[in-house]
This record gives sequence, C-alpha cells and structure tokens, in this order.
Amino acid sequence: MTAPFVYLPLPQVSPTLPYNPYYAAPQNTISPFVPPSSRFQASPYLVQPATAASPISSPGDFNPRSVLWPEGAFEAAYTTPSPRLTTFWQGIPVSCLRLPPTPRLSTTAPTQVATVPVPPLDLPPATTAPTQTPSASSAPEQIHPRLAGTAPSSTFFYDLSYSRFLPQRIFHPLPPPHPPQYAMLSSRDFNEPAFHPPRTKLRLLFSRLPFWPVDLALPEAMPEHVNIPISVGDVLVALHHALHARISATDYWTLGETDRRAVRDAFAQRCRAEAVRSGVPPTQLYDVEKREKAQGLRKVDFLCGKTVFTGLVKA
Repeated sequence: MTAPFVYLPLPQVSPTLPYNPYYAAPQNTISPFVPPSSRFQASPYLVQPATAASPISSPGDFNPRSVLWPEGAFEAAYTTPSPRLTTFWQGIPVSCLRLPPTPRLSTTAPTQVATVPVPPLDLPPATTAPTQTPSASSAPEQIHPRLAGTAPSSTFFYDLSYSRFLPQRIFHPLPPPHPPQYAMLSSRDFNEPAFHPPRTKLRLLFSRLPFWPVDLALPEAMPEHVNIPISVGDVLVALHHALHARISATDYWTLGETDRRAVRDAFAQRCRAEAVRSGVPPTQLYDVEKREKAQGLRKVDFLCGKTVFTGLVKA
C-alpha cells in the first residue's frame, strides 16, 4: 500500500465565488484537465450521459441542505434540488386595508423636564467599516472522502499498477464471513468535485517520485469565464495516466544498485500479475507476461510494489 500523495493547491484562474459553482454551472463530463487517450476510452465518465431535465426544478438549482458527497440512499435524497412553490395564495389587496394613522413625534423636549448641558466630546470623524461578505476561501478546505489521505476510505480500492483504469468501490451484500464485492465507480462518482471549495489548479507529488510531479490545470485556450472544478475522476485518471508512462534508460541508471534491483522485481511482479488478471488459460500466461514485459519499465514500477492508492494530503 502506497503512502498518500501530496497535493499543492495552486493559484486559481479566477477568484473563488462565495458558493460552490459546481451546483450552479452546467457540468461537462468530458474533463479538460486530462488529455484524450485511447487508454481510457472505456471509462464511463468520458461519455456524455443522457440526462433528462427535472419537471420540478432546473439542474442548476442549489439545495442548501444538500450533502456534498452522498454515501448511501438516505444521504442521496438530500442532493436533489428543493421543489419550487407552484401555487400562491392571493391575499387581500392593499388598497382595501385601512392602516392606522402614523403617530406624530415631537422633537422638542417637554418643558417640565430639566435638561443638563453636556460638554462636546472630541471624537474622531465617523467612518464606515467595509462590509465583508463571506467567501469560500475563508472556509476550511474539504476533500472528497475517496481522496482523503488523512482518513482513507474503507469502501474504495484503487490499485495503480493495473494497466486497466479500474477504481472500485467495496460493498458487502452478505455479512461476514462472506467476502466483499467490488464494482467500478459510476459516472456520478467520477464527476463529483474533488474539493470544496472547488479548485481549478492542482499539483500532485509523491515522496518516492519527487522528480515527476502531476499537474492539473485548465488549458490556456479555455475562456477565462469557464471555471470547471477538478473532479474525482480528474485526479484518478491523471495519476494513472502519469504513472503508466514509460521511463528512459537515463531514469533507470540514475538509481543505485539496490533501487534498481527493487524496480526490476516490481516490474516482474507487475507483468506476472497482469497476465493472471487477463483470464487467459494457463498455457498462455507466459505469452501474455512476455508481451507486457516488452512494453518496458513504467513509472509505477518505481513505487516498488506499493501501488494501492491511499489518498491525498495537503503539503
């Protein structure tokens, strides 16, 4: 199991709004943070889902009682927008109401009350304090439960050594001693914002790979008014895409002999495990393992077998 990745919040493209724009802006399931790649064509969040508009409210309505990241059916009920009021009570016209007369107040003091002169006070001129509106930046930053490295989720499993992009959720349909079940995350899980308040720039680092940072940012050609938050899927895909890049001979020979031996062992174990996961007959395991080894070393092999994702922690 790998140690948590370290993330560095970079300056935002535009000032953060006092509300979460994820609930007010139309969402685009095709993320601009990760370049298109044939490796992830099977990922469900790269496909535009067919959604129908709600007859009660528009998709942009914000429910202040909503749950940021629902974990079950009970919390998911609070993510739907509040229904709008469709009928109104017509009250009595204002012109038909007779208001009481406004009392007249005198500004002069009663003659029977003695007044004591008060010496003038030497006060500085009155100033108006600027009104401070609450901003999202003043609130503590929250990270999605599936990405939190301080408290890793027990219902999420993501092995970065798999050549196939396969983050999974863990559920227990039957009580112990029955084993747990695994299922691919849904498109809704991938499209949830990774941070609250949302972020549009991020750098990911790992202690064993400090010379290979992973940066997430909007493309420079993107209009300034577009403020798409980084989603859970953006982080997971960016890590898999970066760690499965091939390395050069220079990268390998910069390591010491002990580290090179550990990398070679991790490479052999990964290729062998990939052949077993392929599901081919035993007589074909050697051929599949040989084809995987022909692809060469990858950055994920520098993790030396500690490839299970355990979350992000802030630097």
